[in-house]
Amino acid sequence: MKKLTLIILVCLIVVSGLVFVLGKSEKKIAPTISEELVSVKKEIISAPVEENNKPAENLYFSAETGKDFYDKAYEKVSKIIQLQELVYGGIITHHLLAAELDATFFKGLEDRNYETVILLAPNHYEEGQSDILTSKFYWQTHYGYLETDKQLIDKLVEAKVLEIDDQPFKKEHSISAVVSFIKKSLSKAKIVPIIFKFYTSSEKASRLAIELNRLVQDKTLVIASVDFSHFQPDLVAQFHDELSREVIESFAKEDIYKLEIDSPASIYTLLSYLETKGTQKSQRLVSTNSAILTNNPKITENTSYLLEYFTKGEPKEKDKITILAFGDMMLDRNVEKLMLKYDFKYPLEKIKGKEERFLKGVDVITANLEGAIADNYYQPEKAIDFRFDLQVVPILKKYNFNVFGLANNHSLDQGKIGLAQTKKYLAQNQIDYFGSQTSDNYEFSFKKDIRGQKVCLVGFNNTDKAINFQQAEANIKKLRGECQWVLAFCHWGTEYQNKFNANQQQLARKLIDWGADAVIGHHPHVVQGVEIYRQKPIFYSLGNFIFDQYFSQETQQGLAVGLVLGEKISFYLFPFTIYNSQPELMSYDESAKFYEYLIKISDIDYKTKNQSRTGKVELY
Repeated sequence: MKKLTLIILVCLIVVSGLVFVLGKSEKKIAPTISEELVSVKKEIISAPVEENNKPAENLYFSAETGKDFYDKAYEKVSKIIQLQELVYGGIITHHLLAAELDATFFKGLEDRNYETVILLAPNHYEEGQSDILTSKFYWQTHYGYLETDKQLIDKLVEAKVLEIDDQPFKKEHSISAVVSFIKKSLSKAKIVPIIFKFYTSSEKASRLAIELNRLVQDKTLVIASVDFSHFQPDLVAQFHDELSREVIESFAKEDIYKLEIDSPASIYTLLSYLETKGTQKSQRLVSTNSAILTNNPKITENTSYLLEYFTKGEPKEKDKITILAFGDMMLDRNVEKLMLKYDFKYPLEKIKGKEERFLKGVDVITANLEGAIADNYYQPEKAIDFRFDLQVVPILKKYNFNVFGLANNHSLDQGKIGLAQTKKYLAQNQIDYFGSQTSDNYEFSFKKDIRGQKVCLVGFNNTDKAINFQQAEANIKKLRGECQWVLAFCHWGTEYQNKFNANQQQLARKLIDWGADAVIGHHPHVVQGVEIYRQKPIFYSLGNFIFDQYFSQETQQGLAVGLVLGEKISFYLFPFTIYNSQPELMSYDESAKFYEYLIKISDIDYKTKNQSRTGKVELY
């Protein structure tokens, strides 16, 4: 009996072993490429591996895509830019949907004898104790092992500008997606991978750049592996990329941290390094996004790509400024009830977009502040008397609103005390203001210096008072002599009428004749038409932005305008729907219908109509 039991036990052990071995030998199925992230193998091989008799002490793996994927990316390259000058730096993407763009970048450098590639990239998962991290581990790519420049890494660590932390690199696709390109095209080069947490300060980035300049030679290539606008519709991505290109190509480092990009510190370090080398001349290879690449404009969560080479020379001249303008913002009455019920961020929760990115990447964000910010209710008490809670101000600052218009019929709803408090609390939160309910004088205008250009904002209230044409003309003409750009904001028109009237048109044209570059209107609580006069845009009413007028479709639709002021003026049209006082951008199909409606109520030519159907208009 004991003998039989022993035989059965032995058999069970043998069967279990076979099941284990067979299970281990099952073929693994490789994951598909994510559109936004690229997965990497999680395990680290510690055992030494040899290639050409050079030991690789530890290894990371390149992105978990096959060699065929990279080969095909190179096959798709149609045009190579090969510069005669030495390329000292560059910008690439780590989004493998755009792999052929990176292949183009690296293929153009294949005849260069780089010894080291310093790869600056985001720390997407915010891992590790230090803001700036590196690793000495080698990378296993589809084209062989990519060694690290350990000597340079040791010097950077000794200079205390970064720390070694291997763990975050195990899954950091901003590095793993790129290493195969480096090994294939620059086979003899070593790598120094450096990743930055999102809020790494410009001071830390600058210190790193100084050390890089001190330590590296001309045979070093410094690359920022950075993706640009994220999670936005095509049109928004294009608008935000306007400022990104301007800031980077003009080396306006002070504005890098306002850009809508995934690693400001990577770009800041790159530009600081290039600046010390005198290598600020940019050669743009491409600026595009995933909607354009895939020919699918309905994509709601895009990724943008900007690829650049940098060579010896000066940066481009600073010549572009971007403005995002909204209509009437009212934060009292039912809006306040909703904020008290939910949160003071409630009105902006939808329009801000994923990661608050819609309200980033712009020089100036403005709206008409339809009421007073005051700590109490003050005289006069009117039938319609708006007073906003002080708690709204830091929220507006958080979402990057940086100037508000006060030229309307509600700025004095809490009297002179309320107006004084409005200005005080805005100023305390570094938010500017312009315009007056009662005066058209020059003293109420606002001037802002942006990258060496002065932008002037001036407001006119033509609702509960008449415009003083003499004062308005003098105001605009004086500003024209002081500023490169003059934007006039008008509170005017007939409420709930979508067609602008003759008085509005007369004033708008006069403002442009006197020197305004654009006219932007509000007050009717509905969107009114657009006109192009002397190649300058007039937006007669942007409609409501945040309001509690729920009684019609027209009062629950608004328009944001993205202005690009440069050698030529262009503008983007961002229509939105307001649900329970929460504006939300329209979908692609909804926007298309809205553009047709806007065209019907506008006074524009055939060419502008066709451009308006795309949501972007360029004026020549």
